[in-house]
Amino acid sequence: ISAADIDTLNSYSELRAKFEAANHCDEERQDLYDKVAQVGEKIGLTIGAQTMDRDFLGGYNNKDNTLMVNKNRWNGLSDEKRAQTLLHEFIHSVTVYAIAGYDTNAPGMSDALFDAAKLASDVYDQITKGEAVDVRPFTGQYSIENVKELLAEMASSETKEKLQNRRMWVARTPRGIRVSGSEMDGAEQTTAWNLLNEALDGMLKNFDKSLFDRFRGRVSDFFFELEREGGYTRDADLGAADMRGGRHAVFPLSERRSVRCEVSEYHPGSRCGRIGSY
Repeated sequence: ISAADIDTLNSYSELRAKFEAANHCDEERQDLYDKVAQVGEKIGLTIGAQTMDRDFLGGYNNKDNTLMVNKNRWNGLSDEKRAQTLLHEFIHSVTVYAIAGYDTNAPGMSDALFDAAKLASDVYDQITKGEAVDVRPFTGQYSIENVKELLAEMASSETKEKLQNRRMWVARTPRGIRVSGSEMDGAEQTTAWNLLNEALDGMLKNFDKSLFDRFRGRVSDFFFELEREGGYTRDADLGAADMRGGRHAVFPLSERRSVRCEVSEYHPGSRCGRIGSY
C-alpha cells in the first residue's frame, strides 16, 4: 500500500485488497480490519495521505472523521507496519466516541454500547491497576497509556501476543460482567485478548451514529501513531493538531488538555458510574 495508492483510492473494496496484500495472511488482523472497516465505511471515514512531521506514521482526526498516513514516512515502512498503522487508526475511528461516552456517562447511550465500553475499560484497569497487576510485559508500550490505545494496539502483533498471554477471569451474572486478573469462584478463565475482542465486537454491533456525531470534536481531535525512541510504535493522543493543507502543529506529549463533553469535562483516564447525571 503506497502513499500514492491511498491518495487515489476509489472504494473501500479497493482498500481492502491493498490491505490484504500488505497484511501477508495474518488472519486475526484481517478479521479485525474487516470488522472495523465495515463500520468506517458506514460513517463516511475519509482516508488519504498527508505530509506530516517524520515522527508520525499516520493519524485519525476525530473532528473531521479523516484517517491520514504520512507521506514523509509511509513508503519506507514495512508492509506489516503499514497494515498495523491503518488498522490502529481504523479502530480509533470507531471506538473513541464510545469510550468517551462511557467515561462521561453520556445520556442516551445504549446499555449494550455502555457495557461493551465498560468491558474494555475493565480489562485495561485489570492490566494496569488490578489485584494481580504485572505490567512488566507492557513496559515502554503506549498500549497501556489508556484504554483507547489498548484497543487500537490490538493491531500490533506484539501487543496481541501479550494480551493473548494475559490470563483473565470473567463472571457473567444478571447484574453484569465482572472481570478480574486473578481467579474468582464461579468465573471462567479466558484471556485479555478474547475479552477485548468481545468488547470491540459489542462496540461495532451497537455502533451509535447519533452519539458518534455528538462526540465529534469533543474528545481530543487527533490520535497519531508516533514512532518514538527505542524502535517501537506509539500512538499519542496529543490534544490538538492541524494537518490541513500539509500543515501540522501539535502539543508536546506532556501538555494534555481537558475537552468539553456536553455539560461536563472529559479527562482522559477518568471513570464514572452508570448511575447519576453529569
